[in-house]
Amino acid sequence: MPEKRQARDVKMSLVKQVQNWLDIVQDDMDMAQISFSKRKYSYVAFFCQQAVEKAFKACIQAKGEFPPKIHNLLVLAEKAGLSDSFDAEGKKFLATLTEFAIEARYPDQKAEVSARCTKVMVEGLLKKAKEMIAWLSEMSSQLQR
Repeated sequence: MPEKRQARDVKMSLVKQVQNWLDIVQDDMDMAQISFSKRKYSYVAFFCQQAVEKAFKACIQAKGEFPPKIHNLLVLAEKAGLSDSFDAEGKKFLATLTEFAIEARYPDQKAEVSARCTKVMVEGLLKKAKEMIAWLSEMSSQLQR
């Protein structure tokens, strides 16, 4: 009987850990929306990247593995076992978003990032990030089964 309880506790812990990642995903998307409303477009891109990164980490956690402390979305897709799910356009989107994990953080790159992040561009990022996060959230549920 203790073995069944221990297995159940591990499963519950896993579910909780995955949910913790997904809660942070929502926080990051909230920050992306707030940044958009304040016309801080480089921050929209940054928070979209952060949200997608954490959604991938939820998928990795759902597999019972520890997510690596990296920001490269293509590598995270691979670690989650999902890279084959993306076509060339999807992989290009992940590569583009990955650039904002680093570039948006450093003052010497801020002007360049800000110039790239127009309203139209980040509207597209927000839309695609929301779609990807919805799919990754569903995948994290499936991977836990």
